Amino acid sequence: DNMAQISMCCDQHHLSASPPKICTDAILTLDVNNCIDTSCSSCEGEQSCKLCKEDTNLVNQCCIDHQHGLPPPPMCQHISQLILP
Repeated sequence: DNMAQISMCCDQHHLSASPPKICTDAILTLDVNNCIDTSCSSCEGEQSCKLCKEDTNLVNQCCIDHQHGLPPPPMCQHISQLILP
């Protein structure tokens, strides 16, 4: 998983108070994905789990909950464009 590798590298090289966007994107993406996985942990069957993990409202809520005051990662920008009129 690229995001996990990027996040690991960022952890090893976080010397500045303002890490590069690739690092914040990776960390936020992992947080959001963990949120989605946790929310969908009770799903049963491949199809229902896939639908859960692709639920626009769930993904958007996880993006909101894990923003940490940073610019949203690409997956959250994409979702917000789907939800906002």
